[in-house]
Amino acid sequence: MIGRTNERARTPLARGVCPGSGWALALIGAALLFPPVVQAQLPGTEVRDSAGVRIVENPDPATTEVPRWRVPEVPELRLGMLDGPEHLLFSGVLHGAVLESGEIAVSTREPVQLRVFDREGRHLRSFGASGEGPGEFRSGIGGLLPLGGSTVGLSNGSMHLHIYDASDGSHLRSIRGPYAHGIMMTGQWIGEDRLFARSSAPDADPVELGAGVAGRVEGAFMPATVLMLWDPVSLGLDTLGVMGGIEQYQSPSPGVPVAIPATPVPLGRRGHVASGADRIHAGNTGRYEIRVFDWTGDLVQVIRRAHTPRPVSNEDRARARERLLEGPLFDLEVVPPDIRRALERQAREAPMPDTHPVFEAFFVARTGELWVRLASGAEDTTWRFDVFSPAGELEAVVEMPRLHRVLDIGEDHVLGVARDAFDVEYVELYRIMR
Repeated sequence: MIGRTNERARTPLARGVCPGSGWALALIGAALLFPPVVQAQLPGTEVRDSAGVRIVENPDPATTEVPRWRVPEVPELRLGMLDGPEHLLFSGVLHGAVLESGEIAVSTREPVQLRVFDREGRHLRSFGASGEGPGEFRSGIGGLLPLGGSTVGLSNGSMHLHIYDASDGSHLRSIRGPYAHGIMMTGQWIGEDRLFARSSAPDADPVELGAGVAGRVEGAFMPATVLMLWDPVSLGLDTLGVMGGIEQYQSPSPGVPVAIPATPVPLGRRGHVASGADRIHAGNTGRYEIRVFDWTGDLVQVIRRAHTPRPVSNEDRARARERLLEGPLFDLEVVPPDIRRALERQAREAPMPDTHPVFEAFFVARTGELWVRLASGAEDTTWRFDVFSPAGELEAVVEMPRLHRVLDIGEDHVLGVARDAFDVEYVELYRIMR
């Protein structure tokens, strides 16, 4: 256990067990209230109560009429240039958000700063720098937390939270992070009163955690990830739960003098977590089931959606292996030839599932809606999302241009990072037409 803990963190997990998912999750905080639902919005939707847990069975959009929200192919705003003013040159975009004031805040790795633009794309100000002084970040900007109006919180490498008024760049206050108290952990601030973190669990049995996950392949394992919550006031550190990480494979490597690291299973399953203001969503890409927990640690909702598994063809397998071999693990010039050959052999021998992952990721929008990004191929130029209301009911489907990464989703916008053929980064704002 890292740092301080409470009695709950020392007891076995008893709540949030996902039957057949192979992992458990329990969380702490303040209670969640779902809006009342008089009737299901879509034909085929079933809502029932199971021991106080709301179970929502949603239909496959292919079998019923679902509202389709439109996102234009051309972004409403595009920030970035190949060559031009420094404030429009992006290298290592970390975070971004549309603030309540309407301004767009973007944090970058190089240089270390927060840049603020208006909705027309005009640069208003930049602040922050790499260093040890006031308003400077020794280890870069680790996170961006909108706090209402033009107020934002920026975390640094030591996980201190520095709060600024983005309208003028003035520093308002700071909250000391866990490093200052001898707790070596990194994570994401989800409020001034809580830090959500993850850590590997070397003592947990990855095979046991991976067992039963839909689509798990024989011979692979899923390392464990511990979810934790740190309170900056009480300095308490709670273990929220344990879940599976990324499905991996490791083969014997005779004749190689060192242990060969495991490689991800092509098209393998992985656990995914997304936190909102008052709840956490957790799921595994092997099944269309997302479990919702409130901050008291109770499982309060299960969201399911009917779907037809998509078989993996021989062509799919070949493409997936090729993408893995082109990844960063095999792009290191310092890797000795014998180890590189062993890694390549391991990647080619890795077992693969018979069906594609159901989804790739999900995000909690500012509205509390859950956006689930469906699995897509590397050649696809668009992303497809299922959007669920806070009550867990399928609300709409969305198709939009493919991005490199999603930064922020609001009621009327999606903010993300795009890259061109030269790997130049752009921050793009898309309008959601509901």
